[in-house]
Amino acid sequence: KIVMDVGCGTGILSMFACQAGAKHVYAIDCSSILEQAKEIVKLNGFSKQITLIQSKVEDIDKLWIRSLVASHKKGFYCHK
Repeated sequence: KIVMDVGCGTGILSMFACQAGAKHVYAIDCSSILEQAKEIVKLNGFSKQITLIQSKVEDIDKLWIRSLVASHKKGFYCHK
């Protein structure tokens, strides 16, 4: 399955999805935490399975979503 993790933060749910069998994860967050997430994903060996995207989810072309959206409501929302 291909997963999209909305509001991925540090990428922990993205890595859990990989461990649970996801073929690939698109991890999306609009905040600067993505810089830390890149390092965390790399250090844990998931760089080839997880694509990190710094963007608001409504700015992403949703046509490529295949199976599952993982999201949680903890944290803050990014607004322009």
